[in-house]
Amino acid sequence: MKIEYISTQEFESEHRSVIHAEAEALIQDHLWWNEPLTLFDRIDYPHHLTGESNLIRDYLHDAFGPRREIERKDDVYLALIDYLKIIDVLEQLSEKHAIGWRLYFSKTTGNEVTIGFIEAGKAAPGVLQFMVDTLERYALSHDSLWDDAEKHRVYSKYFDETDSPIYNPL
Repeated sequence: MKIEYISTQEFESEHRSVIHAEAEALIQDHLWWNEPLTLFDRIDYPHHLTGESNLIRDYLHDAFGPRREIERKDDVYLALIDYLKIIDVLEQLSEKHAIGWRLYFSKTTGNEVTIGFIEAGKAAPGVLQFMVDTLERYALSHDSLWDDAEKHRVYSKYFDETDSPIYNPL
């Protein structure tokens, strides 16, 4: 699943560049499962801050070789940890720069579904409810999202200590 985020107000190019750089600095300490928070300029919203992140991997693959399916529960678990980091960064940027954010995803039909908003540095209930609903759907513990040992255990099923993919688990 790909989530997208867009500012609810417009910003000049110079201000967007400053915010892009700040966002980049805020994401450096996180080990991303699939795609990090990424802000970029879009032609269809030229003065807004926009971005997207693919949260779910589905499988590991090499362009010329192996492919390995990822257990859905593991994929969702690690994706939700990334989702929390994305929310954290957007909240920090919102608070510092008075940015409102709209989070959404697109269905395969092309229709956008709003997840919720972040205003004044705080995520609206819908943003967190999206996570809670997903946790419940996959019988995942809310506390496990902050359990570094569990995150490492699950991540280590798919990547070795050098962050190289494990295509053929023992």
